[in-house]
Parts: sequence; C-alpha cells; structure tokens
Amino acid sequence: MKKYDKLILDMKNLILISMNSVKNKLMKRYNVLCFKIFGYDFIVDRNFKPWVLEINNNPGLGISSLLLKN
Repeated sequence: MKKYDKLILDMKNLILISMNSVKNKLMKRYNVLCFKIFGYDFIVDRNFKPWVLEINNNPGLGISSLLLKN
C-alpha cells in the first residue's frame, strides 16, 4: 500500500471514529430523511500520520478565490 493510500484510509478511519462517537445525538437531532455535510480539517505530520484539527458542521462550499477555483 502506498503511503498516500494509507493516509487516506487513516483519515477515513478518523472520520468514522468521530461520527460513531456522536451518532446517537445526530440521529435524535436530525430527521432521518435529510443529510448533513461536515467539513474535516486535518494536518499531516512528517510520518504521514493525520491529525484532526477541527470538524465544521457548516463548511463553506463556495469558491471564494481564484486559488480555490484552480
């Protein structure tokens, strides 16, 4: 497995862990017929280990600059 593939897998596992930790609260709060988008911010250390910096419950999805568009 390439280190980038492992990095993505590790990031997915961190997302699963965090979502599982709050799934009961989310199921009570939100209707099961809708969905919610969360934005995860990660930092990756020199050993390609990802760390969760923050989880946004209302991430910006717009393109606010030419840099983001590219």
